Amino acid sequence: MSTELGLDYAGHLSALRGAVGRLVDLVADADPATPVPACPGWDLGALSGHIGATHRWAEAMVASGMPRRLPFDAFAAEVPHDAADLTVWLLVGAQRLLATLESTDPDRPVWTFGHDRRAAGWPRRMLHEAVVHGLDAAEALRQPTRIDATVARDGIEEFLGAMLHHPTIQRRLLPDGATPLTGTLVLAAADTGEIWRVDLGTPTPGWRRVTSTADGDAVVLGGLAELYLFLWHRVPPPTVMGSPDLVAQWSRATTL
Repeated sequence: MSTELGLDYAGHLSALRGAVGRLVDLVADADPATPVPACPGWDLGALSGHIGATHRWAEAMVASGMPRRLPFDAFAAEVPHDAADLTVWLLVGAQRLLATLESTDPDRPVWTFGHDRRAAGWPRRMLHEAVVHGLDAAEALRQPTRIDATVARDGIEEFLGAMLHHPTIQRRLLPDGATPLTGTLVLAAADTGEIWRVDLGTPTPGWRRVTSTADGDAVVLGGLAELYLFLWHRVPPPTVMGSPDLVAQWSRATTL
């Protein structure tokens, strides 16, 4: 079940295990009151709580094979207040998630953000959750960061293929009774030559790899890692050609 990116179910699981391990190591001995600049209003304690609750929510989703999204609030309510308890709780939740994913048939039907409603999507989703928030934690602690090119590439396509179907983003892209966001957004990786085209304004925003930026109403040009971080609103658009208004509207619509 290999993908063109070289990451399959096992590859996503392996990368997830590494990303979660790095995140836990970062926050384990850190002051939970340390502010997280990338997530205004959060400190490391809140970040750890969010990750831990997300792991438990995703694990319950996969384990139950739910065809509909489980409410997240019940899992968020379980976050412990004591810093030492929080670290253990985070680690236990991550281990439970990994164990469930490792023992689950990737083809098992289950709710996901995208149209592909199989368990195969969950290691990928949790990988990028861990990578992005791991970068947030590292920035908060002034630790060096690095994004693997394969992970960045996979993350760009995961965002375009799955996260664009997030209910909040869908409501903003296609608001009831209002004009939908329309146009063609192109993401161009200056360091690898890869190009992605996103066609907006349809009930299901479509994306595909292309070989030219010529037809884009707006082109965001940057390194592969920069494009990944731009999609997750961790950096501003590196370079914009064409319509800056379309890029600004896209950014507002896709903020979570």
